[in-house]
Amino acid sequence: MTDHPIAAVDEQMRRAIVRGFTRSDLLFIGELCDVTPAATQLGFIAPVAISRSVQDATTVLAGVLGVTTAQALRKLLLSLFNLVRDREFDRDEKAAFTSPGYPYDLFVHAAPTDAGAWFLSVYASGETAALV
Repeated sequence: MTDHPIAAVDEQMRRAIVRGFTRSDLLFIGELCDVTPAATQLGFIAPVAISRSVQDATTVLAGVLGVTTAQALRKLLLSLFNLVRDREFDRDEKAAFTSPGYPYDLFVHAAPTDAGAWFLSVYASGETAALV
């Protein structure tokens, strides 16, 4: 985001609009990016998505570190896996975590679908998460 006042208003309006959307809606419009294939390779059994802000930060971090975006994403997912691997989620909840090299803390939102299956969504700590 930028410090320009119009950009800040646009960001607030965008967040207000997507607040009532479902996870599927957010994936469809690009607010969330499905990273389940990469997460599954690390041992995740629940679908995983990252917000647009986290996706952008991952791309920037990859450029700074001189690695591929996939390698930077893997670092983030390993940090997340260390947080959730021994947890039993019994309700809709979120937890903060850090990942090496990220300019801000992250949080994971764990929630069940209507069918009872669990999913994880990762947001920047300062971000107003659309699903939370």
